Amino acid sequence: MEPVASRLIREDYSSTPASRRRERRGEKAAAAEMAVADVAFKALTAGLGVATLYLAGTFSVNVYRGLSWHSEQSKLEKEKRED
Repeated sequence: MEPVASRLIREDYSSTPASRRRERRGEKAAAAEMAVADVAFKALTAGLGVATLYLAGTFSVNVYRGLSWHSEQSKLEKEKRED
């Protein structure tokens, strides 16, 4: 077991104004880092959302064009058979 005197000294040291300032500075730095990480995460998810919408839109347009092309090919094949 640790002597009482050393515990008291450690407790007194941890509550000095300088140590409290260090703790607050550390908390502020941690909060700033979290804010930067939060903005980066939001930017990433926004970018992924935009990419998803773009890819869904282009996929839909390509499916429509492909179906139109195949429909036209079928019409041409029918006309060839009739002739």
